[in-house]
Amino acid sequence: MPPLTVDLVKDTSSMLSGAEDGERLVKTVHEVLSLLERHGHVYSMKLKPSFVGVSPLNSDGSGINPVDVHDLLGDIVSAGWLDSRVTAIGVEPSSEQELLWNQNFFNHAANMLGTVDTSQIKALSLAGSHTNAVLRCFSQELSHDGDEVVCHKGRLNLELLRKRDPDFHRAVEDGVLWRVLSKDVAQQLPQLLCLVQRMGNATLQRGEHEMQLMRRLHGMWLTRSHAGGHVDFMEIKRRALTGKSIHAKALPHLYTFALKHCGGRAPFLLDETETFVRLHSPSTRSLGEQFWAAVAADAKGANQVPRFRHALVTCMHDHVSMLRLHAYYRVHVVVMECAR
Repeated sequence: MPPLTVDLVKDTSSMLSGAEDGERLVKTVHEVLSLLERHGHVYSMKLKPSFVGVSPLNSDGSGINPVDVHDLLGDIVSAGWLDSRVTAIGVEPSSEQELLWNQNFFNHAANMLGTVDTSQIKALSLAGSHTNAVLRCFSQELSHDGDEVVCHKGRLNLELLRKRDPDFHRAVEDGVLWRVLSKDVAQQLPQLLCLVQRMGNATLQRGEHEMQLMRRLHGMWLTRSHAGGHVDFMEIKRRALTGKSIHAKALPHLYTFALKHCGGRAPFLLDETETFVRLHSPSTRSLGEQFWAAVAADAKGANQVPRFRHALVTCMHDHVSMLRLHAYYRVHVVVMECAR
């Protein structure tokens, strides 16, 4: 397939420029995809769940949330499978690094998402990622809590699924229809890939995780600081949010936390915290404006205890850790106060 023409890149880039601010995002992305499809740079094909990986751009580089995947699985089991509700958009893999990222991502998902054979991957998901992960979980009959009507001895069971919902079973076995962007689109219109995954977030009922928004804020700051000059927070705020967001009021504090307490330009602390949170907390859980205002505020002295701040975030997202922290403080903090 020949690369995109100069005129096509120019036309689509012009169409996408307004959508980067969140204006008419969903409509614009669909219009661009249709235009590229007419020129042969987007095609449709049915792919089994094992043939689809996750784009490293998905959820602003965070990948998919295993807790959300199993929650979505339960929702579909309850409501029933409908092909018309699936919006599956992916892109052809462009490099070995993308496949290696997938291998590492699935290896660190605590077997909540199953295994991946990167040699089989035909596309990397940008939209429909959690749905494909649900199909993958069923195809590998993974462990799953609840939904006993489709489980046997704590594991998903394909035969029970076939009896309950034949359409759902067919999607697991045969896959769903994907719109796939060519490698040339990824290379010549990289901004489109980011907007496709943001469109997926904008149309999801579950919304996006606070940690995903924090990563996007950090990435925007990093890009603009590299370019030199002043980084305009108001511009970042306008571009970071897609439509109405429950995180809008907390955004200034998320931005402060991202810049001051995530590890600098290589946000290793954010990486560690996000990995933990995504294994223990659904994207619907929001810690809220007051929490982020408090945990992002400056402390007295030179040591701003960034790891302690991240420990608070992880504990707030995991009730077991919160109970352990509470027990620790009841024992140790009271003893230290008595010693004084």
